[in-house]
Amino acid sequence: MFDYPDGVAGWVCWWRVTLTWQSGQYSPTGEPVQILDVTSPRQLRQLVLAARRDPHIRDYRYFLHRHWDATDASRHCPRGHELMPGQAGGRPCRCGVGHFVTNCHKGAELRLMQPLVKLC
Repeated sequence: MFDYPDGVAGWVCWWRVTLTWQSGQYSPTGEPVQILDVTSPRQLRQLVLAARRDPHIRDYRYFLHRHWDATDASRHCPRGHELMPGQAGGRPCRCGVGHFVTNCHKGAELRLMQPLVKLC
């Protein structure tokens, strides 16, 4: 949908699904409780629909988990200053897509880094 440059930080999301079977004999693992992790909304939907159809599944629950992944993010502002804790900050962009704009606080001036989306 959007063309992002290299070096983008963002949220990594997945869902942990817990299936409670009527008995361990119906479960593929042989245990009455089965825990599965899915990484896409499509996988989650397929799993929930299958759980609803299966009469041997007594209950199912799912929870969203997420963590901030900045392993590929840029470590320098466009002017070459290293982004160190206390010398840089961030705020949500006003575009509403969900990415952050990093602020470089080198010296007394505030410089906004390039937006990630051309619409910003």
